[in-house]
Amino acid sequence: AGGLFYGIKIRFPHALVMTLLFPNKKNTSSIQKIKTIIKLTRDHSMKLAKFAIIYKTILAFLKGITIYLQSTTNKKETDFLRRIGRLIVTFLVEGTTNS
Repeated sequence: AGGLFYGIKIRFPHALVMTLLFPNKKNTSSIQKIKTIIKLTRDHSMKLAKFAIIYKTILAFLKGITIYLQSTTNKKETDFLRRIGRLIVTFLVEGTTNS
């Protein structure tokens, strides 16, 4: 839920400003601009929500493996696990597209 709310909080003002500053020929009416802002906000917040959920799941899995292998979890290992988690999640959420 945190990723969803954060996405709305960040993307809505950005989409609003960008839509008003750089109008597109496709969305000249006010209704179309509002629809564009809502779509951009929804898409971005859903992507962040997916990222947060998958990231937390992978991080828990990696921590479980670390505990299972009876390693000590120090700061270096925790940072490493977070980086691996972010790498995996970015690949899963973003895929090969960049929008």
